[in-house]
Amino acid sequence: TPFLDPGDTVFLDLPQGPIEVGDVILFARFGEKYVLHRVVSISPDGSLELLGDAQIRSERILPEHIRAVVTGIRREGRYLDSSSLLWKFFRGPWRYTRRLRPWINRIRNHFRR
Repeated sequence: TPFLDPGDTVFLDLPQGPIEVGDVILFARFGEKYVLHRVVSISPDGSLELLGDAQIRSERILPEHIRAVVTGIRREGRYLDSSSLLWKFFRGPWRYTRRLRPWINRIRNHFRR
């Protein structure tokens, strides 16, 4: 959360081109656990800095840890892809909210109850 909600169906595909900042990728953490996180930066050496949309601490992986790229989600019967406003918001402006995320998520969770 907040981009993905419990019950959402995630559509994955192999990368069709270079990975870009803002992409959500599936990667193997320590070769064991699969995780979805958003790419927040790409270093000249090719390593990627990743950050979950609800998190404030990032982690770095190598390109060979990437298993797939999220191409769409189905939420409550609606299909969302990179052309949707929600997708564009989380790909763009949301990246700059890292320090505010704990507060934003508390408020969001309060109103969802």
